[in-house]
Amino acid sequence: MKRTVNTAADLDRFVSELNRDGICVIRGLFDELIEEWAQAFLIRCSKRVKIG
Repeated sequence: MKRTVNTAADLDRFVSELNRDGICVIRGLFDELIEEWAQAFLIRCSKRVKIG
């Protein structure tokens, strides 16, 4: 999976958004973790639910 690399300018923008809005979105930060969770869920689900 492709990892997102944030530049110094990106980090400055995140800080600015956080200071201004109280929240910022760091895209791609959890993509790898979410993919791992999705795979783990599918494995567990397929073991518990038998179709057919």
